[in-house]
Amino acid sequence: MNTTGKGGFKDNPHNINKDGKPIGTPSIPSILKRLTSEPSKYDPNHLKTALEMICETAIDKAIGGDKSARDWVSDRMEGKALERFKDETSEPIKVFDRCDG
Repeated sequence: MNTTGKGGFKDNPHNINKDGKPIGTPSIPSILKRLTSEPSKYDPNHLKTALEMICETAIDKAIGGDKSARDWVSDRMEGKALERFKDETSEPIKVFDRCDG
């Protein structure tokens, strides 16, 4: 527990992850962003990026009736829908029962 109110790493060097990922190590999202922004090797004219081809494939599948592709496209265009529910009971939620024994 840090009782000084200051940052924990400088004041508590034992909290530093010395075996953590080295700075500058590529992450999966950064690799995917780089690879999908380059011209695709699957486009014969090399005019489309891999990301464009992925999106086109998803749209084609969604139009063809693939529900998961339709949901994927919709989620990326409109954002995921909020799931709302109404609690029909008026009683408070019981977290636990106390047993006096």
